[in-house]
Amino acid sequence: MIPTLQQIADKAGVSPMTVSRTLRGVGRVGDKTRQRVRETAREMGYQKSQGVLILPPIRRGKADHQLQLFGPTICQSLNLVGKWYLNRLVDGLNERLKLSNGQFHQKNYDNLEDLLEEWKSGAYHGLILREILPKSWIQKLKQYGPVVYAVAFDFHEDVDCVYGNEFRATSTLLEKIKQQGHKQIAWLGILDHHSPYHNIVEDQNTNDVSESLINSVHHVRFATWSKFAYCPNQPQYQPLVLMNRDWRTQSHEDVIRQGIEQILSHQPQPTAIVCVTGLAARVAIKVLNKKGLDVPGDISLVGYGDYDLSQPDDEVLPLSTMGNPMKTLGRIIPELIERRLANPDALPVSMQFEMPWIEGKTLAPPKRIDQLKMLKKEIL
Repeated sequence: MIPTLQQIADKAGVSPMTVSRTLRGVGRVGDKTRQRVRETAREMGYQKSQGVLILPPIRRGKADHQLQLFGPTICQSLNLVGKWYLNRLVDGLNERLKLSNGQFHQKNYDNLEDLLEEWKSGAYHGLILREILPKSWIQKLKQYGPVVYAVAFDFHEDVDCVYGNEFRATSTLLEKIKQQGHKQIAWLGILDHHSPYHNIVEDQNTNDVSESLINSVHHVRFATWSKFAYCPNQPQYQPLVLMNRDWRTQSHEDVIRQGIEQILSHQPQPTAIVCVTGLAARVAIKVLNKKGLDVPGDISLVGYGDYDLSQPDDEVLPLSTMGNPMKTLGRIIPELIERRLANPDALPVSMQFEMPWIEGKTLAPPKRIDQLKMLKKEIL
């Protein structure tokens, strides 16, 4: 029989409220008391799956601690603080933290040493990483408190992670395209090299398996795409074009233009193109327009991930795209921190969230076959 909070409290020599706060990871409970209560609960067989399920957010009482969460960035040549896509994650964090009058603090650092000094000060309950970092760095940071990885990278072991469900998103996107009647679909991605996002890991010269898989911040997406593009039961071949981009010498538009040219050379010519990001899709529309192709009249184009709506582009139609669940990720992160505070030994979790479909005007039924043949002759 599972013991009650009162039974645990009696054996541990504390109040039931102290037991409740300890097991939830909140409240002003001393470290020794917290440890004694956890050990007592474990010995008595309380919550064998403790720490696996996450409690729904509740408004905390005045005696509960106010979560102070820390979101540093350490990009050596790119300050991520204030970027629009991360602002959405921060918005979700702040919405959740308001329930307990908590706060989120963010700052950019030039090196790991300065960050470690700040993190070791004990001023924060949890640390949120929003960029790809070497495994050795994450292990050092974990020594001083709970860490949550909020990037689309799920190869590091022993760390909690939240990100969008790429497999479900690709399935949804493909269904939307096929509902319009498209059978010839192409996938356009970019493999980044020497970008500010990768400099830290690339400079480590490590043989770690997880870090060898970081050939793009979108590598999980590409792995998912290949599953759908090359699936044995696919009646049609779907070209997956992955362009290598060296950030030191190649522009975004140049690489996308080269990728579009490869896609248009395929036979039969695709009637719809899926782009790796919303920004890439908007650039691709301009590239196609320069070639005399109308979107979606001549060819449909779908993005993957939304874009900065504060920067409208009157020359480009509203994009049909998969959105990013950034606010949802932000809302769940404090729950993961509290889970880790309540049970530091809990099994690390990797949580995926659905990416919403955003209806735009760049996806439409394909032209008839005879029209496509005429279009191909005009392009050549």
